[in-house]
Amino acid sequence: MAISNDGTATTYDAQIYNSHRGHFRTIIRKEQMDSLKTLLQNAEVFILDDNYSTIVTDHPRYTLTIKDKNGRVKTIEDYGPSGPDELEKIYDLIFSFRDAQSWK
Repeated sequence: MAISNDGTATTYDAQIYNSHRGHFRTIIRKEQMDSLKTLLQNAEVFILDDNYSTIVTDHPRYTLTIKDKNGRVKTIEDYGPSGPDELEKIYDLIFSFRDAQSWK
């Protein structure tokens, strides 16, 4: 899922483990975008590690890439997931967008 800063031009490429497969677009509602921005700010993603992993197999891998208004880019690879709780909250909110939006 790719989400722009203002919630527009959001794309969702649903592959495996989704009820619907394909390429979808929507606009994320303002209150949800505000929640996401707050979670990202509180998590201080730019000081988090780049990689988190666990020795357990057959778990999902999440890739979170953030680009701030100054052009800095941070990518976090999280297998398990095994990152801090702040990342789990971000993932949960982003995953909730799948059902809380009207995708076309």
